[in-house]
Amino acid sequence: MTGLSPQHSWSVAFAAFNPWPMSWLEIDGQPVKVWQASVIEDATQSLPGTILAATKQGIQVATGKGILNLLSLQPAGKKAMSAQDLLNSRREWFIPGNRLA
Repeated sequence: MTGLSPQHSWSVAFAAFNPWPMSWLEIDGQPVKVWQASVIEDATQSLPGTILAATKQGIQVATGKGILNLLSLQPAGKKAMSAQDLLNSRREWFIPGNRLA
């Protein structure tokens, strides 16, 4: 992924690994697949993996040089759902300031 910014690299990786082998992260000890994400062109001083915001527009996570907006996720044993739907059932997973694994 030469020539891409780090946050664009993540966005490309999520698309490239969909549907297999699939990109995922760990929240509260549980794997959560990432089905769709977008890049927000903005700077942040937060450590990579820090949740910046969790809104109906997505879950914004700091990367090394920008922000990744998680749009569609799939908790273990569930169907893929929008960030808004996941926030309705698991908001405690996405508290701004917490870090994702």
